[in-house]
Amino acid sequence: MKESSAHQAHGSDPFRTRRILELLLTVAGPIIIIGIWELLSRSERIDPRFWPAPSSLWNTAETMVREDDLLGDIRITVVRIVAGFLIGALPGIALGLGMGLFWPVRVFFMPLATVIYAIPKIAVLPLMIIAFGTGETSTLVTVALSIFFLVALSTMRGVLELDRSFRDVARNLGANRRELFLTVALPGAMPSIFTGLRLALGFALVVVVGTEFVNPDSGLGAMIWTSYQTLQIRQMFVGLVLTGILGLALTAALGALERLAMPWQRADSRASALGTWMRALRLRSFTASTVPVIAATMLAYSEGQVRWVYFALMIVASVLTHAACNLTNDYFDDRRGVDSNATLGQ
Repeated sequence: MKESSAHQAHGSDPFRTRRILELLLTVAGPIIIIGIWELLSRSERIDPRFWPAPSSLWNTAETMVREDDLLGDIRITVVRIVAGFLIGALPGIALGLGMGLFWPVRVFFMPLATVIYAIPKIAVLPLMIIAFGTGETSTLVTVALSIFFLVALSTMRGVLELDRSFRDVARNLGANRRELFLTVALPGAMPSIFTGLRLALGFALVVVVGTEFVNPDSGLGAMIWTSYQTLQIRQMFVGLVLTGILGLALTAALGALERLAMPWQRADSRASALGTWMRALRLRSFTASTVPVIAATMLAYSEGQVRWVYFALMIVASVLTHAACNLTNDYFDDRRGVDSNATLGQ
């Protein structure tokens, strides 16, 4: 009891320790894996022909941008994902709201949704090719169909889980079906809608890359498949890494849209989390870790011996190490009860 009172007296956030550990583990995982992979590949503990060092992939990517149409493949894949996602998600939200509000709609569509949802999404591609040919239409329809009922079912669940008193109050105040739809069902189902959209976005990425394997004319999937068939392992890994980065970027964009669509949740949530992390990281202190790297690089540049890939890696490694030290310092300050939100990052 005394410990808890002392902790509160210092004004420290009881959730900050967990957040610091989460961030440290999130950053540490990929760094450790990439570092082990780099060491094993360079020491030839694993065959570098099939497991090239991660640091070598940057040069491969630069070559692919100059000599191949890597940026064009990325653009094509992004357009397919976004277009198929929108074509499937928007009608899915509308149907899900209808299924949640009106039981006849729910009873009519539920068997169909259950059957189609259980089918492996890529398995419908041959049928789509028969129906629409091998062009873009078959890819977009496959993506849209793969996420349509996923979004619809998630939206329906959100509507059904709404407190019935909300709808009763709206009806008592004279709300018609349109107003009930826009002011009660849609805002109340938003958390479930975005849960479904996040899952659907992952499905869309997988289905698009999978269809590009089957119909390898363009896109990241086609590039990965062609590289595999011709044993261009570095190019294949570049495609895999870019696919992962693309998924991360699209998920981040959807998260930003979610925060815009639900400002009431943003206000109720820990809206200062980003600011808290920025203060804890002490971005202005990074000059202490980056200036030596930049100075050494300038000296090497004057002699014409700069490897820009290593320069970038050293900058990233220095910043991450510095950030980890800052966060670790705040963690132990928090454990000792000598830090608070007001003094965080100082």
